[in-house]
Amino acid sequence: MEWACELPAMWWLDLCKLALQFLGAVVVARLTVRWALGRHKTEKTWERQSDALASVIHSINEMMRVNASWMKEACGAEFSEGYSVQLSARYTSAKTEFERVAATASLVLPANITDIIDRLDRDLRRQFEFWVEELENESRILLKARDELTKSGRALLKTS
Repeated sequence: MEWACELPAMWWLDLCKLALQFLGAVVVARLTVRWALGRHKTEKTWERQSDALASVIHSINEMMRVNASWMKEACGAEFSEGYSVQLSARYTSAKTEFERVAATASLVLPANITDIIDRLDRDLRRQFEFWVEELENESRILLKARDELTKSGRALLKTS
């Protein structure tokens, strides 16, 4: 009968071991999930920021290409009416895309980058008396904004 008294004590000891193992597993699982969700959130933020920057820079590059063609036209190059209409449509599309992604960028990008985008948006709205003067100014501000955004974007996204 001596073994009957020892059985409950062994049973409680095994139950305590199981409970501690279960609590350990819960703690490890919770920490792992927290780490995984934090990493996922960080990666999604990085993706959103890189997408916003890429879209803004893409639209700036398209505006720069059209602006360069218009500068050639202002310097005497002759374009067909269809090509001129196509250039206007490309510029309008790029400007609309810039305005659309600028709104998104203001939500996901830091203030120093959104300040560059806001300044560019404001500068693009300026009107000049002469078309060539407007083209020259636009070329300058687009190039400056693109370079600043590229530099700030690389620092933000920690790329080369």
